[in-house]
Amino acid sequence: MINSDKPLRILVVDDEQNLRLLLGRQLQMSGHEICLAADGLEAIASLEQEEFSVILSDMSMPGADGLDVLRAAKHRWPRTEVIVLTAHGSLENVLAAVRAGNLFDYLTKPLADIQEASLAVNRALERRNLCAENLRLKSELDAAFDELRENAKELVETGKMVSVGQIADTVAKQINAPLQSVIELASYLNTKLGSSEAGEMEPSDQQRMLHALRRVDHAARECQNTVDALLRYTKADAGHSRAQNINDVLRDTLTLIEPAVAAQGTELGVELAEDLPMVLGPASSLQQVFTSLMLSAAASAGPGGEVTVRTERLGNRPSRACAIFGARGRRASQPDIATRRGLEIADSIVRDLHGEIEVSANPDGGELVAVTLPGLDVEELPTPQIRVA
Repeated sequence: MINSDKPLRILVVDDEQNLRLLLGRQLQMSGHEICLAADGLEAIASLEQEEFSVILSDMSMPGADGLDVLRAAKHRWPRTEVIVLTAHGSLENVLAAVRAGNLFDYLTKPLADIQEASLAVNRALERRNLCAENLRLKSELDAAFDELRENAKELVETGKMVSVGQIADTVAKQINAPLQSVIELASYLNTKLGSSEAGEMEPSDQQRMLHALRRVDHAARECQNTVDALLRYTKADAGHSRAQNINDVLRDTLTLIEPAVAAQGTELGVELAEDLPMVLGPASSLQQVFTSLMLSAAASAGPGGEVTVRTERLGNRPSRACAIFGARGRRASQPDIATRRGLEIADSIVRDLHGEIEVSANPDGGELVAVTLPGLDVEELPTPQIRVA
């Protein structure tokens, strides 16, 4: 039986009045709403006005035949199921209906039992309901997939914002300190140069003034370098992949991270190889990886510990670029660097770049995290699909 909240509309098309009425009455007894059409033209006109769940149509009719009805239904209502009535032994009509599409079944005339029509219509309705349910489930699945994709993107982006939040305070202090020096020196120079004594300045005062101007220049350049590095990190590249030298990305990262490492009393050792192959990927994604790993390493090493960053080239045609982060200190015996959220985010990004991350014990104590990326001399390197904005 067909379960429906409202009666289903069935279109019965036949130029034989007695059969048309008999079929209509039989289907009404099954609980369906019936619309009767005396020929194909009348049926096509009805199809222009409304959708029917099932059409039960004779094949041979004057004006417009069953094939015309079937084609009109396929064009206007592609989900409507069609059952045709054809003369006994007329396989040509059946084959033509199959080629026209939308055909669910066929019955041969004369019908041995009028209930054949009811059974065929119920089967057609069952298939229509199954198709509708499949479409609904597919729609829900597509919506769930879209939501999952957005959530994954948000999680990755949240990880990036966590990294930005961790360095924001240090960056502010790093900028404010030299800016304060600039303000103080500017005030001093303004006072000195604006006084009546400026023209009578002693050579020793002139040397102090020159030294002060050099300090202003150095402080201003520190601000500029820090801001440039931060802008390169936060700049939205929409996942665009370009050839990158990971040493350049690491230098930008160190500009932002080094003050935070030094502030907690952790030493930082850097050794960057000069023969690295270029890698393919967005600079902001690579910097997100390096920022997360450096911050995790610094937290793992703790005050009085040591964080090391070094790069090296692995292999040759194909070659790989490797960045290795080490942590040694009182906390480094704990698996912090391998379990922190930063490593999870980094691992996801590195896998998208067709690379890998490995965690191992440092022979000198503590832990090592190695990020290995394929060089651009790797043949047929797939284009990375980065999910971060």
